Amino acid sequence: MFLQPLPDDRALYVLESPYLDSGESFTCGVEKVSALFKQAIVDAHPAGNFFLAGYSVGAVYAYETARQLIAEGHSVQGLLLFDMAVPLLRPNPDVLPAIKLLFSPPMLKSSISANPAVQRSQEAHMAHMVRSVAEYDPLPMPSDRRPSRVWLLWCSRSVIERLGDDDCKYLGQSGFVMEQVPGFLESPAIGPLAWITAPGKPPGPNGWDRLVGGQVKCDSIDADHFSMLVTPDVAKFQKAIQDGLVYCSGV
Repeated sequence: MFLQPLPDDRALYVLESPYLDSGESFTCGVEKVSALFKQAIVDAHPAGNFFLAGYSVGAVYAYETARQLIAEGHSVQGLLLFDMAVPLLRPNPDVLPAIKLLFSPPMLKSSISANPAVQRSQEAHMAHMVRSVAEYDPLPMPSDRRPSRVWLLWCSRSVIERLGDDDCKYLGQSGFVMEQVPGFLESPAIGPLAWITAPGKPPGPNGWDRLVGGQVKCDSIDADHFSMLVTPDVAKFQKAIQDGLVYCSGV
């Protein structure tokens, strides 16, 4: 990711998956991983007033981590969610081949390890990441235990705009959404990442408001799910993060 330091020199901590280098061992669910994240946060800042953020499936972990922190009496000032459908119990078909195409280096504008063992571990981690999100049945936050503010960012472009006809056909046959369908972001019938390919994501809360309650501030940028992380679109993402932090800070 090509993000620049935040303008106010705010400390930024990145929590990686504890199974990133051992994908085959990733057999637990969102709640267990989020508990590890929660403990790491509390160990670093026992009395913090936290801002949590997550991109893609990381937004699901950010939500659950925030929920656990608040349940234990900690204060979460802001929750920032970047381009992720609301978590629901969803089907978990064997879509790994299609996921591998969607997360291929040309789409991500990145490289992949040439080491076969590392590549297998990365693919296993990806498969279990999809599984964990598909199996997650989130608990809504009680009205008296919620983040002070929630900010949600969507990408307005679809990744299929960068794919050829054959790849689009293959993804469609694998269960990915290739055209705008009413309510597709909140449909349990659609797999946990199958919505990424659809054009015209609605810019509203799309179900997240049912989990966090109250007002959800929504915004969008002219980018797709992957281009937002690299130049030139990452500059739009950077600006959006700053806007989200300003909103969640109550400024």
